Amino acid sequence: MNEANVETTRPAAVRLAARAAHYVTEVRAEIRKVTWPRWEELRKSTGVIVVFLIAAGLLIGFVDWGFALLLVNWLGRAFG
Repeated sequence: MNEANVETTRPAAVRLAARAAHYVTEVRAEIRKVTWPRWEELRKSTGVIVVFLIAAGLLIGFVDWGFALLLVNWLGRAFG
């Protein structure tokens, strides 16, 4: 019997368990390859992200405020 026939004769639960075990083994092997950042690098990167998010939030807020002003006040008066 070849390997494909053996695979189809095993119960589905056994095949699923074998695939899950293989997946976990592969994930652990990939995690070992990861280069984790040092604490200083992580802190600097987090600071950059926080500053960027605050700037993006302010920009979106000002654009929203501007459109609200435009639509409610100016267009409302023009067509109201």
